[in-house]
Order: sequence, then C-alpha cells, then structure tokens
Amino acid sequence: DLQKRTADVAGSVSAYAAGISYRGGHGFDGTEAGFPPFAACNVVNIADEGVSKDGPYTIDLERVSAAQPDVVFVEGGNLPLVKEDVAANPAYFDSISAVQKGEVHSLIAYRFYMTNVELALANCYQVGAVVYPDRFADVDPLSKLDEISAFFLGRGVASDLAGAGYVFGKVDLAS
Repeated sequence: DLQKRTADVAGSVSAYAAGISYRGGHGFDGTEAGFPPFAACNVVNIADEGVSKDGPYTIDLERVSAAQPDVVFVEGGNLPLVKEDVAANPAYFDSISAVQKGEVHSLIAYRFYMTNVELALANCYQVGAVVYPDRFADVDPLSKLDEISAFFLGRGVASDLAGAGYVFGKVDLAS
C-alpha cells in the first residue's frame, strides 16, 4: 500500500528523523540512516548521504542545516531532549527552514530491545500522511495505528499511547 501510494513521487521530498532512540535517548542529532518509515514511503532521508551503512548514529548538525530537509520528524519520547537542544542553541534551529515553516511532526518510538512492528508500520502512515497529504488523504494515522495494532495485538492502542504522551502531531520547535 505504501509503495503504491508513493512510487511515482519517490525522491520528491526530503526529511530528517531526529531524537531517534538507540542505546538510550538522543536529542536532535540522534538519527538513523536507512530509516524504515522514510524508505517505505520513498522519502529522501538526509541522514543517508555520506553514510556507508544503515542504522542509528549521531549526525553532525551542520549536515542537517546544509541539507535543509523539507520536513523534520521527532521521536516523541525524546522530544524533551530535542527541546533542550532548541533552548541551548535557538539560532541553529532558526536556520532550519522546516522548523520555521512549522513542518516538524512527531513519531512514536517503535524500538525498545526489539522492534514493535505495529508501531513501525503506523509511523510509515504518519510519514506518508505528512509528506504526501494528497496521496494519504483517506488515512488518519491514529486510526491506522488502531487498525494495525488490532491486527497484531488484538486491540487498538492509540488511546493507551496517547495517555502516556505518545501521539502523532505537529511539534513546535520555533523560537
């Protein structure tokens, strides 16, 4: 479904995934090459450039500002760390056009010792709905999260996750 919706627009939008958890929480510089939700939706991942393998790593922030991604996604569990980064260096975040345009959105962490496939798939639909709204006009990411989690777990989990602060939505990082 994701490939059908995005195959003919592959590479038309760039994005950056910030606050990606690996061996603990990370701020804005914590990212991932080969980020599966971007790959599944044919989104150009700026963290892939100049990296020889997939996986999480700490990016040089100058690479992010030089690339000027169209959209920034933040793993919601690490949003407090990202906001600390913003408070410590507001001028840097003022230089990122996606931040200034309000094109920062949350994702739900899907790894904790293993991959929670239902959350990873739901993140793909969040990415698709944000990046290609016309192609995903019939998709509400939270409803899709419930649909996918009901298939994998026997019930929807969106309200449980929302109660713990894990939601899909816009994030304001502008100073």
